[in-house]
Amino acid sequence: MSDLPEAAARLARETDVMGGMERPLTGSALRICELVRSVDERWDELR
Repeated sequence: MSDLPEAAARLARETDVMGGMERPLTGSALRICELVRSVDERWDELR
């Protein structure tokens, strides 16, 4: 469950909160971001 807040912050572009400690997404957080971005792109195409 700890990956969800990290993915949400990344998707909301609130990475300034992480400051210099930002690290590349991996594991579940990465998969969550990829899924949401994919759905977002498809949604834009359908509009």
